[in-house]
Amino acid sequence: MFAHFFRIIFISLFLLGFVESSFAQKKGGGPTISGPKSGTSTATSHTGKQRVLRLPKYDRGWFHPGFLLGMNYTSFAIRYVPDIKKYDSVYAVRQIAQPGFDLGIIGDFRLSNHFSVRIVPTLQFVERKIDFEFSIRHDSSYVKTKPITSYLMMFPIDFKYRSERINNWRAYLVAGGRGGFDMGSNSKLKDKSGKDLLKLQKLDYGVEVGFGFEFYLDYFKLSPEIKMYYGLSNQVVKDGGVFSNPIERLNTKMFMFTLNFE
Repeated sequence: MFAHFFRIIFISLFLLGFVESSFAQKKGGGPTISGPKSGTSTATSHTGKQRVLRLPKYDRGWFHPGFLLGMNYTSFAIRYVPDIKKYDSVYAVRQIAQPGFDLGIIGDFRLSNHFSVRIVPTLQFVERKIDFEFSIRHDSSYVKTKPITSYLMMFPIDFKYRSERINNWRAYLVAGGRGGFDMGSNSKLKDKSGKDLLKLQKLDYGVEVGFGFEFYLDYFKLSPEIKMYYGLSNQVVKDGGVFSNPIERLNTKMFMFTLNFE
């Protein structure tokens, strides 16, 4: 899955480079804009054709606010203890990725024609499942599923690189990091019911990378975006419980698809 994602990133970088080189080779550097100072303008391209440019002066502003709606697909990267079978008859541990929902606000600060910095506070509703397989005897076993629900308040800070504008759209890449906390963390919860819990840390941080496309509409800019996040902090709380003993390390893996409205 990760290899496929990085192949997509590599292809996107290649396409961005191709677009940049194509525009650099054309005389005039881009379309000539004319017409009234309104939400649209008429532009003459290098071929002599006239096209309607939406939001022609949008990119000159130093700050652009917005919001995002999206979905996430979240799982764990699990590292097991060296001899997992010695812990409470645990035979195997498997994670199951689950879909979730994202809602956030966007603050985009322009650095140059191609670069900007984005601060995107985001509330994420995240679901995950981990299957623990216990052996009863040598020839039989049973599976215990632990569902994990998190309400993450994350604060991504990304650098954004944009290609040249082609009529009413352009491509871009983003990369940066994020940190945040789980508002529903059970890390301090005491197990009073007699059932062992799989506890996760309250704080998480990591790196993210992605790509997207900007489409200039009459009144706003719409940007479909795909990103991958990999957590750097160990999320498992080692409390000596049945479910935490077999796990040496848990790192968050998350794929996100968002629609950005700016």
